Amino acid sequence: MIEALFLVLGLCFGSFGSVLICRVPQGELPCGRSKCPTCAKTLTIKELMPILSYVFCLGRCRGCSTSIGWIYPFVEIISAAIFCFAYWYTGTPILAILLALALWLLFVMAVIDAKTHTIADMLNFPFVFISLAYGFLSGGLDLIAPCIGAGFFALLWGMSRGKWIGSGDIFLGAGIGALVGAWQMMVASLMVTYVLGALIVSIMLVTKKVTRKSYVAFAPFLFLGTITTLLLERYIQQVLWLYF
Repeated sequence: MIEALFLVLGLCFGSFGSVLICRVPQGELPCGRSKCPTCAKTLTIKELMPILSYVFCLGRCRGCSTSIGWIYPFVEIISAAIFCFAYWYTGTPILAILLALALWLLFVMAVIDAKTHTIADMLNFPFVFISLAYGFLSGGLDLIAPCIGAGFFALLWGMSRGKWIGSGDIFLGAGIGALVGAWQMMVASLMVTYVLGALIVSIMLVTKKVTRKSYVAFAPFLFLGTITTLLLERYIQQVLWLYF
Protein backbone atom coordinates (compact mmCIF):
# COMPACT_ATOMS: atom_id res chain seq x y z
CA MET A 1 0.00 0.00 0.00
CA ILE A 2 2.82 2.43 0.80
CA GLU A 3 4.44 1.77 -2.57
CA ALA A 4 1.12 2.44 -4.29
CA LEU A 5 0.70 5.65 -2.29
CA PHE A 6 4.11 6.90 -3.37
CA LEU A 7 3.27 6.02 -6.97
CA VAL A 8 0.06 8.08 -6.83
CA LEU A 9 1.85 10.95 -5.05
CA GLY A 10 4.50 10.93 -7.74
CA LEU A 11 1.90 11.14 -10.49
CA CYS A 12 0.12 14.02 -8.73
CA PHE A 13 3.36 15.92 -8.18
CA GLY A 14 4.25 15.20 -11.79
CA SER A 15 1.04 16.89 -12.90
CA PHE A 16 1.85 19.87 -10.69
CA GLY A 17 5.40 19.82 -12.04
CA SER A 18 4.05 20.35 -15.54
CA VAL A 19 2.31 23.48 -14.26
CA LEU A 20 5.56 24.76 -12.76
CA ILE A 21 7.46 24.05 -15.96
CA CYS A 22 4.97 26.11 -17.94
CA ARG A 23 4.39 28.99 -15.52
CA VAL A 24 7.60 29.58 -13.58
CA PRO A 25 9.69 30.67 -16.61
CA GLN A 26 6.92 33.16 -17.42
CA GLY A 27 7.08 34.64 -13.95
CA GLU A 28 3.60 33.35 -13.12
CA LEU A 29 2.54 31.90 -9.78
CA PRO A 30 1.61 28.19 -9.83
CA CYS A 31 -1.94 28.83 -8.66
CA GLY A 32 -5.33 29.17 -10.29
CA ARG A 33 -7.18 26.83 -12.62
CA SER A 34 -5.24 25.15 -15.40
CA LYS A 35 -6.08 26.24 -18.93
CA CYS A 36 -5.17 25.24 -22.44
CA PRO A 37 -2.35 27.59 -23.53
CA THR A 38 -3.86 27.80 -27.04
CA CYS A 39 -7.62 28.28 -26.58
CA ALA A 40 -7.62 29.21 -22.86
CA LYS A 41 -10.26 26.58 -22.11
CA THR A 42 -10.41 25.83 -18.38
CA LEU A 43 -9.54 22.18 -17.87
CA THR A 44 -11.96 19.91 -16.03
CA ILE A 45 -11.07 17.23 -13.49
CA LYS A 46 -11.34 14.60 -16.22
CA GLU A 47 -8.70 16.49 -18.19
CA LEU A 48 -6.32 16.81 -15.22
CA MET A 49 -5.88 13.16 -14.27
CA PRO A 50 -2.21 12.18 -14.64
CA ILE A 51 -1.48 9.94 -17.63
CA LEU A 52 -5.15 8.89 -18.01
CA SER A 53 -6.29 12.27 -19.30
CA TYR A 54 -3.56 12.29 -21.92
CA VAL A 55 -4.59 8.81 -23.09
CA PHE A 56 -8.33 9.49 -23.08
CA CYS A 57 -7.91 12.80 -24.92
CA LEU A 58 -5.52 11.16 -27.41
CA GLY A 59 -2.89 13.77 -26.61
CA ARG A 60 -5.06 16.68 -27.77
CA CYS A 61 -7.06 19.50 -26.18
CA ARG A 62 -10.77 18.72 -26.14
CA GLY A 63 -11.54 22.36 -26.87
CA CYS A 64 -9.32 23.20 -29.85
CA SER A 65 -7.76 19.81 -30.73
CA THR A 66 -4.27 21.27 -30.35
CA SER A 67 -1.60 18.68 -29.60
CA ILE A 68 -0.85 18.64 -25.87
CA GLY A 69 2.73 17.47 -26.26
CA TRP A 70 4.70 14.58 -24.79
CA ILE A 71 6.23 16.69 -22.02
CA TYR A 72 3.19 16.28 -19.74
CA PRO A 73 3.07 12.46 -19.53
CA PHE A 74 6.88 12.40 -19.52
CA VAL A 75 7.08 14.61 -16.42
CA GLU A 76 4.33 12.62 -14.70
CA ILE A 77 5.98 9.24 -15.36
CA ILE A 78 9.45 10.38 -14.28
CA SER A 79 8.01 12.02 -11.15
CA ALA A 80 6.23 8.79 -10.24
CA ALA A 81 9.50 6.89 -10.75
CA ILE A 82 11.32 9.41 -8.51
CA PHE A 83 8.86 8.94 -5.65
CA CYS A 84 8.99 5.15 -5.94
CA PHE A 85 12.79 5.25 -6.06
CA ALA A 86 12.91 7.47 -2.95
CA TYR A 87 10.87 4.98 -0.93
CA TRP A 88 12.93 2.04 -2.22
CA TYR A 89 16.14 3.88 -1.38
CA THR A 90 15.24 4.98 2.14
CA GLY A 91 12.62 2.46 3.26
CA THR A 92 11.22 5.11 5.62
CA PRO A 93 8.16 7.19 4.65
CA ILE A 94 9.36 10.46 6.19
CA LEU A 95 12.84 10.29 4.68
CA ALA A 96 11.34 9.06 1.41
CA ILE A 97 9.05 12.11 1.20
CA LEU A 98 11.97 14.50 1.75
CA LEU A 99 14.22 12.72 -0.75
CA ALA A 100 11.39 12.48 -3.28
CA LEU A 101 10.56 16.18 -3.00
CA ALA A 102 14.22 17.17 -3.35
CA LEU A 103 14.80 14.96 -6.39
CA TRP A 104 11.48 16.05 -7.89
CA LEU A 105 12.41 19.72 -7.57
CA LEU A 106 15.80 18.99 -9.11
CA PHE A 107 14.07 17.22 -11.99
CA VAL A 108 11.60 20.07 -12.57
CA MET A 109 14.46 22.59 -12.58
CA ALA A 110 16.37 20.36 -15.01
CA VAL A 111 13.44 20.38 -17.45
CA ILE A 112 13.01 24.15 -17.10
CA ASP A 113 16.74 24.65 -17.66
CA ALA A 114 16.64 22.43 -20.76
CA LYS A 115 13.77 24.50 -22.19
CA THR A 116 14.72 28.03 -21.14
CA HIS A 117 18.35 27.88 -19.87
CA THR A 118 17.23 29.38 -16.57
CA ILE A 119 16.92 28.12 -12.99
CA ALA A 120 14.27 29.78 -10.83
CA ASP A 121 15.16 30.81 -7.29
CA MET A 122 11.59 30.02 -6.18
CA LEU A 123 12.41 26.34 -6.82
CA ASN A 124 16.12 26.41 -6.05
CA PHE A 125 15.84 27.65 -2.47
CA PRO A 126 13.22 25.05 -1.41
CA PHE A 127 15.39 22.39 -3.05
CA VAL A 128 18.39 23.34 -0.91
CA PHE A 129 16.31 23.56 2.28
CA ILE A 130 14.60 20.18 1.76
CA SER A 131 17.92 18.57 0.80
CA LEU A 132 19.54 19.82 4.00
CA ALA A 133 16.56 18.58 6.03
CA TYR A 134 16.88 15.15 4.41
CA GLY A 135 20.61 15.01 5.03
CA PHE A 136 20.19 16.01 8.68
CA LEU A 137 17.36 13.56 9.44
CA SER A 138 19.01 10.69 7.58
CA GLY A 139 22.14 11.14 9.68
CA GLY A 140 24.40 11.09 6.65
CA LEU A 141 24.92 14.82 6.24
CA ASP A 142 28.52 15.93 6.01
CA LEU A 143 28.57 19.74 5.82
CA ILE A 144 31.75 19.54 3.76
CA ALA A 145 29.79 17.96 0.89
CA PRO A 146 27.42 20.94 0.32
CA CYS A 147 30.40 23.28 0.61
CA ILE A 148 32.29 21.32 -2.05
CA GLY A 149 29.26 21.34 -4.34
CA ALA A 150 28.61 25.05 -3.95
CA GLY A 151 32.30 25.98 -3.92
CA PHE A 152 33.11 24.03 -7.08
CA PHE A 153 30.41 25.73 -9.13
CA ALA A 154 31.09 29.11 -7.53
CA LEU A 155 34.68 28.77 -8.69
CA LEU A 156 33.60 27.92 -12.24
CA TRP A 157 31.11 30.78 -12.22
CA GLY A 158 33.71 33.25 -11.00
CA MET A 159 36.44 32.11 -13.39
CA SER A 160 34.14 32.35 -16.42
CA ARG A 161 32.19 35.39 -15.18
CA GLY A 162 28.99 33.44 -15.63
CA LYS A 163 29.77 32.17 -19.15
CA TRP A 164 30.31 28.49 -18.31
CA ILE A 165 27.51 28.03 -15.81
CA GLY A 166 24.81 30.13 -14.16
CA SER A 167 24.69 31.24 -10.54
CA GLY A 168 21.76 28.89 -9.96
CA ASP A 169 24.08 25.91 -10.34
CA ILE A 170 25.88 27.01 -7.17
CA PHE A 171 22.76 26.36 -5.10
CA LEU A 172 22.12 23.13 -6.97
CA GLY A 173 25.61 21.99 -5.99
CA ALA A 174 24.90 22.70 -2.32
CA GLY A 175 21.62 20.81 -2.41
CA ILE A 176 23.12 17.82 -4.19
CA GLY A 177 25.91 17.68 -1.62
CA ALA A 178 23.31 17.42 1.14
CA LEU A 179 21.54 14.59 -0.70
CA VAL A 180 24.57 12.40 -1.39
CA GLY A 181 25.99 12.93 2.11
CA ALA A 182 29.74 12.44 2.44
CA TRP A 183 32.21 14.71 0.66
CA GLN A 184 33.67 11.71 -1.15
CA MET A 185 30.23 10.99 -2.62
CA MET A 186 29.94 14.61 -3.72
CA VAL A 187 33.23 14.34 -5.58
CA ALA A 188 32.02 11.09 -7.14
CA SER A 189 28.73 12.76 -8.10
CA LEU A 190 30.58 15.53 -9.91
CA MET A 191 32.70 12.98 -11.77
CA VAL A 192 29.64 10.96 -12.78
CA THR A 193 27.83 14.13 -13.86
CA TYR A 194 30.66 15.27 -16.13
CA VAL A 195 31.20 11.80 -17.61
CA LEU A 196 27.50 11.46 -18.44
CA GLY A 197 27.44 15.03 -19.75
CA ALA A 198 30.43 14.40 -22.01
CA LEU A 199 28.86 11.22 -23.42
CA ILE A 200 25.47 12.82 -24.05
CA VAL A 201 26.90 15.98 -25.59
CA SER A 202 29.19 13.88 -27.81
CA ILE A 203 26.17 11.98 -29.09
CA MET A 204 24.33 15.26 -29.68
CA LEU A 205 27.30 16.61 -31.62
CA VAL A 206 27.55 13.50 -33.78
CA THR A 207 23.82 13.56 -34.52
CA LYS A 208 24.04 17.34 -35.13
CA LYS A 209 21.47 18.15 -32.46
CA VAL A 210 23.88 20.82 -31.23
CA THR A 211 27.02 22.52 -32.51
CA ARG A 212 30.25 23.41 -30.72
CA LYS A 213 28.92 26.93 -30.26
CA SER A 214 25.59 25.83 -28.78
CA TYR A 215 24.73 26.48 -25.14
CA VAL A 216 23.79 23.23 -23.40
CA ALA A 217 21.82 23.33 -20.15
CA PHE A 218 23.75 21.79 -17.25
CA ALA A 219 20.95 21.08 -14.73
CA PRO A 220 19.76 17.96 -16.63
CA PHE A 221 23.24 16.46 -16.28
CA LEU A 222 23.25 17.31 -12.56
CA PHE A 223 19.96 15.47 -12.15
CA LEU A 224 21.19 12.42 -14.05
CA GLY A 225 24.49 12.46 -12.15
CA THR A 226 22.74 12.64 -8.77
CA ILE A 227 20.31 9.81 -9.54
CA THR A 228 23.11 7.65 -10.92
CA THR A 229 25.28 8.30 -7.86
CA LEU A 230 22.48 7.31 -5.49
CA LEU A 231 21.70 4.19 -7.54
CA LEU A 232 25.33 3.10 -7.58
CA GLU A 233 26.10 4.30 -4.06
CA ARG A 234 27.29 0.93 -2.73
CA TYR A 235 29.62 0.31 -5.66
CA ILE A 236 30.98 3.86 -5.50
CA GLN A 237 31.59 3.54 -1.77
CA GLN A 238 33.55 0.33 -2.33
CA VAL A 239 35.78 2.09 -4.85
CA LEU A 240 36.19 5.15 -2.63
CA TRP A 241 37.09 2.93 0.36
CA LEU A 242 40.13 1.71 -1.56
CA TYR A 243 41.48 5.22 -2.13
CA PHE A 244 40.21 7.37 0.76
